[in-house]
Amino acid sequence: MAEPRRDETGRASEAQPENGPPSGIMSTTWQMPIGRFEEYDSATEEWVIYQERLEQFLAVNCIPEDDEHRRRAILLNSCGKATYHIIRNLVSPNRFSETAYRII
Repeated sequence: MAEPRRDETGRASEAQPENGPPSGIMSTTWQMPIGRFEEYDSATEEWVIYQERLEQFLAVNCIPEDDEHRRRAILLNSCGKATYHIIRNLVSPNRFSETAYRII
């Protein structure tokens, strides 16, 4: 049987998986998303359909509905330059951080 891993105080600690935190500890690092979310193209897709696809992407990647910061960041990093510019003009003079995800 292998010796348990010891921390800096010499106490035995749980083995840490190579790709994550010790069991029972929630990771605060970004993980690779499941799937690929493409930018919005008004020539080929209605905004409501894009919103539905975004909600599915957020769900499969376990982004909670109350995590406005991450939801807003994913939307703004995925929507494309033209749409980002439109959204920016619509929320102005407010900053994105001051605007609720559901408003955007």
